[in-house]
Amino acid sequence: MTVQTDTEYLQRIIKGDKVAFDMIFLKYYSILLNYACKILKDTLQAEDIVQDVFFQLWIKQQQLISVKSLSPYLHTAVHNLCISQIRKQSKNDSKEIDLNPLVEFEILYKEIIQYHEDSAISNDLKKALDKAINSLPGKCRVVFILSRNFGFRNTEIAEFLEISVKAVEKHITRALSQLRFGLIEYLPLGFVFFLLHQ
Repeated sequence: MTVQTDTEYLQRIIKGDKVAFDMIFLKYYSILLNYACKILKDTLQAEDIVQDVFFQLWIKQQQLISVKSLSPYLHTAVHNLCISQIRKQSKNDSKEIDLNPLVEFEILYKEIIQYHEDSAISNDLKKALDKAINSLPGKCRVVFILSRNFGFRNTEIAEFLEISVKAVEKHITRALSQLRFGLIEYLPLGFVFFLLHQ
């Protein structure tokens, strides 16, 4: 049995192939759910958002013609809906929006992926991102990975590492600062200027 690529499945979905859609759903649902949970910290909201993204993927098939890479497209769609949800909740709660460092990093990563849709460049980007994370100082790297890769809250990281929440926040801020500079060559000039002046 021949294993098909995302691009081949995408072409089949555009033609209304339900089997291809089911295959993409099975491949990406858990990945996207985990991604949304890291941002929202709410499994039910994350499930609603991921399901909505797949629903839109199916009913707006013809809009997929211009999509070059399925994974960045799906992650961007989930990300945008998560940020919209955070902003909506902030507005309803009459609170000033507080995008925590994890969400800030997700925005940074989304901007880079959106700017580089080409898969070869994306592979270079992943290597650069891994290198940048690995170059972080010991505890700073551990804190960032616990937050970014495993979705731990700052309070959980503080308890696990036996440090203060403020120390956790400082480590994440430092990590974000170093990652900005480490990934500058992968960003459009306008976005680099934005990052350098935050």
